[in-house]
Amino acid sequence: MTNFLLKLKKGARQLLPSYLSTTTAEKVEENMEKEIFEGRYTDESVVAQHLRAIFPGQRFQISSERGRIFCNIPRKLTPAEQEVIAKAIRADRYAPVR
Repeated sequence: MTNFLLKLKKGARQLLPSYLSTTTAEKVEENMEKEIFEGRYTDESVVAQHLRAIFPGQRFQISSERGRIFCNIPRKLTPAEQEVIAKAIRADRYAPVR
């Protein structure tokens, strides 16, 4: 599983996914909200796909660590949106290996 929230060292240049800020991946905009999902063995792209549908054309950041998926997003998710993403994570966890 790749970590989409890349930590860039001084002078390092790396390719970032299109939904991340191109200036620096460590800087999170101050007006961003944080959501945390339980997601052991889940590919972050599943969450990214749903967040792109919720926030078209807006930037967000995703990282995962120790079975949790951390999302920095433009606004808090509604309970319905949280449930849709949680269901997608549960479905991906038990999906056959691609």
